[in-house]
Amino acid sequence: MSQGCLEWASARSVARGQIESGDDVCVRAFPHQMLVAVLDGLGHGTAAADVTRVGVDLIERAPNPDVLTLVRECHRRLTGTRGVVMSLALFDAQVETMTWIGVGNVSGALWSSRSRCPSTLLLRGGLVGTRLPQLKTTVVPVEAGDTLVFATDGVGREIDTRVLQGPTLQVIADRVLRECGSTADDALVLVARYRGNQT
Repeated sequence: MSQGCLEWASARSVARGQIESGDDVCVRAFPHQMLVAVLDGLGHGTAAADVTRVGVDLIERAPNPDVLTLVRECHRRLTGTRGVVMSLALFDAQVETMTWIGVGNVSGALWSSRSRCPSTLLLRGGLVGTRLPQLKTTVVPVEAGDTLVFATDGVGREIDTRVLQGPTLQVIADRVLRECGSTADDALVLVARYRGNQT
């Protein structure tokens, strides 16, 4: 799907024996900016899906895309629940940057033609809604063609450049899930490619 300065796709699977996934994704457009978020409710099944939906709903309704504020607001809203882990990234086409943050174990990697190795998201231990760590964002430069991959812990194998090749981002997301995902847990992959300033 193309929207604003991003093209993106996602793929997910449900843990064996469950009918609902506790993993979810939210992608939103703001003026000159695109926000992507992946949330993973603690555990799996309906209870995990319910708490994740609360976090996604908050992000979908938020008037401001500031990732620090969103994590804090999710923590406040989810206090008393089983909690979620989450990673967010805000692409800004005006200044050609991506600001990202992660609490828990939703991994993030940014692949760029400028480097042979991806930039990886510094994940801070904790659980949104239960135990929030000291929060700090990282800002990295981006240019057209850079590709972000967020993956929940159900994607157990390391993602390499081989599986990031494909005619569309949906094909790539499906391949990552198929080759790296586990049936023992919910799994979700989000692949987002920065398209540059489209104005």
